[in-house]
Amino acid sequence: VVLNEALAIDPGYTGAMIQLGLCHWWQARYDTSTERELSLQLCEQQAKRALSIDPHMGSAYMLLGGNAFLRDQHEEAIALCEKAAELAPGDSWVLAYLGLVCIYGGKAARAVEVLKSALRLCPHPIGWYIESYAMAHIWTGDLDTAQAAAEEFQRSDPDDIDALVLLTTVYGVKNLDALFVGERDIA
Repeated sequence: VVLNEALAIDPGYTGAMIQLGLCHWWQARYDTSTERELSLQLCEQQAKRALSIDPHMGSAYMLLGGNAFLRDQHEEAIALCEKAAELAPGDSWVLAYLGLVCIYGGKAARAVEVLKSALRLCPHPIGWYIESYAMAHIWTGDLDTAQAAAEEFQRSDPDDIDALVLLTTVYGVKNLDALFVGERDIA
C-alpha cells in the first residue's frame, strides 16, 4: 500500500517501482496463496516501468532476471543478472541476487565470486547472502567454507528455520562425503 501511495505521489519514483516489484517477486517465490504468474507479471511491469525511466537501472534487470529464474529460464536469468551487476557493481543486493541465480543455474564458482563481493560490500549482510554463499560452497565442494558460512548464518539468526536446514544439509553432505571416501579406500 505504501509503495503504491509513493508512486501515486511521484509516478517516476523508480526506487518504489523496484521495491514493489520485489514484493511481487517474493510473493511469486514464497506465497502459495497468490497466483504465481500474476505476481511475476506485476513484478515485470514494475521492472519495465523503471527501465522506461532509467534504461541503465541495474536493479530492474535484476528483477527481470529473478522472474526468468522462477520460470526455470536459468541462462536468461544469469544473463539478465550479469547485466544488472555490470550496471550496478557496487550494489550488494544485485550481486547477491546474481549469486543466487548462478547457484541454481549450475555456475557455483561464479556464485562464490559474486557472493564474496556482495558480502564485502555489505558490513551487516542479510541472512540470505550468507545462506547463498554457503550453498555455493556446497556445490563447489568446499564443505569447510560451506560449514563456516552455515554456522555464521545460524548464529546470526538462530530462529531461522532455513539456517537450521542449511546447517543440517552441510553436515549431511560432509558425512556422505566421508562415507564415500571410506568406501573408495576399502575398494
